[in-house]
Amino acid sequence: MVGPLFRVEMVATARQGRFFALRVLYGALILLAMWSAFETAGSFNRGFGGGQTTSIQASAARANAFFVAYTWLQTLAILAVAPAIASGTVATERERRTIEYLFVTDLSNREIILDKLLAKLAVVANFVALGLPILFLFRLMGGIASDMLLGSFIGAASLAVMLTGLGLFVSVCSQKPRDALVRVYLLIGVIVVLPGLVVALCAGLRQAGYGGVLLDIVETINGFFVMINPFVLGGLTTGTWMTTNLGFQWKEIALSAGGQFALGAAAALAAAALVRRVHLKETSRSVSVSKRKQLTGRRRGWPSSLGARPMLWKEMYSGTSQTKLGFMGQIAAALLIIGLLGTTLWVFLETVEQRQFRGTNANDNFFGYLLGVTGFVGSAILLLLGSRASGLVTLEKERDCWLSLIATPLTGKEIVQGKVLGNMYAARWMFAVLAACWAFGVAIDPAWLLVALATSAVLAILSWYVSQVGVGYSLRSSTTLRSNLITVGTLMLAGGGYLFCCCAIAVGGAGGEEMILGLCACIPMLIAYPGMAYQFFTQEWGGDEFAYFSLAFGLGIFGYFAAGATIGLNNQRDFDRIAGRVSGRPFKAQEPVAASAGGPAGGSAEAPPGM
Repeated sequence: MVGPLFRVEMVATARQGRFFALRVLYGALILLAMWSAFETAGSFNRGFGGGQTTSIQASAARANAFFVAYTWLQTLAILAVAPAIASGTVATERERRTIEYLFVTDLSNREIILDKLLAKLAVVANFVALGLPILFLFRLMGGIASDMLLGSFIGAASLAVMLTGLGLFVSVCSQKPRDALVRVYLLIGVIVVLPGLVVALCAGLRQAGYGGVLLDIVETINGFFVMINPFVLGGLTTGTWMTTNLGFQWKEIALSAGGQFALGAAAALAAAALVRRVHLKETSRSVSVSKRKQLTGRRRGWPSSLGARPMLWKEMYSGTSQTKLGFMGQIAAALLIIGLLGTTLWVFLETVEQRQFRGTNANDNFFGYLLGVTGFVGSAILLLLGSRASGLVTLEKERDCWLSLIATPLTGKEIVQGKVLGNMYAARWMFAVLAACWAFGVAIDPAWLLVALATSAVLAILSWYVSQVGVGYSLRSSTTLRSNLITVGTLMLAGGGYLFCCCAIAVGGAGGEEMILGLCACIPMLIAYPGMAYQFFTQEWGGDEFAYFSLAFGLGIFGYFAAGATIGLNNQRDFDRIAGRVSGRPFKAQEPVAASAGGPAGGSAEAPPGM
């Protein structure tokens, strides 16, 4: 089953400290969730003099609440970690020019891909297995049925296989790990988000009287992707998805997990079939085609003049600084954009039609929809933006143009600022999609324009922050893949992942205003806050809780602005030291020696110190 490449991958992985740090962080989150559940349940005696105790039923209920929180935390962790681990598997080999050494060995395509697939699955399994001892401790309290436990393990295994297989396939089709990481997350976004949008659109079309064979085909294909949706499977295993009294839904779980296994296996087989073909096609591609496109100006259009910021000009117009989505990434991005805009248009038309009967009250559903879209899409864009920034310096090193860059008279401040601003400029088209959705809101109520402007300001601050974080890690990392993993993990944890440890508290109904203030660093809440303020002033939404949301928003924006400024100043200050630039000359420059043999007045030229 396994060959020599599997052992090489496992040894190389064991020597990388970032996976150890990742496991420690994941274990700390689970332990914090366990502590939160105990605090919520009041399971500890409050002193020796007759403290509070918990009944058997309450203890079992709290254990079940912890299991639900643990299952969702595990699902989200696999969604975040597995694609990042697998996406650089082959792309890194290609970028380092070591893939040719694999091709000249006796290993076949199947052996190369299978060994890499099993090695990455072992890494993910080691990561997930960290939480099992903690989970079994809670099972001693009761309340966690064996069916739910087995279903959770099956769902985690099938999800890991699907995401690792897809990441490996995307890695085969990508030249750079950064491009592979962006492509695989776009593909996962299509699998997770698009099926729900298609279900809503198909239901709207049938309600409007449209039908036919084409719609049946679309619903059949979309039904498969709904079935393999990780959140659908997670809801089935925890009993929270479409809860019925029919018992544990083993048939639905088996179909969902089987679909994920099948998709992951199909992606791995496709990767094995294409690994040599794609590489040979890329290496044999004619250079004259790209030169002709560059001369005709069709590749990126005619750039503006160089101006006073040459580094910013390079980041805006240089092809090496761009993230290449490729055919697969472009299709995934197009599907997401079409699905998002199509759903927004459908909700807008429904709102306009309902206003004839309900008046302005019909606007509530549309603005609530915009609130959710803004928070979700904005957070995804910021995550992609941080991932892109994490390769801005390491790619210079890997492309052997790092020495040319630091040999220029540009200061560290100019280089860092140019890369940060260029990274923010690269997100203009992604934010334009959000602006198109906001335009529908402005058409319904012109006051929404103020919300759009305020949200744009919030996104600008957060984009600046994530770009500073990505550039900082890229400056201090040796490879793009390492910088990507650390950047994405940091942004997800600091931007809202820390709240997963509070899932048990939320399920238990505790927290109150303290939980609201704990949202101060949650990026989705910060992005959605201007829309929440609009709902408060127009619909009197939120009551007294709105004051706590406002305080949390103020603390969060100030915190991210201060963090971005601090990280940016550190990047600029440490650039020369990290790059190995000499801050001064080892000795003073001497005047040219006179033409006479002994120098002026028969003296000799003074030798530099140390000569």
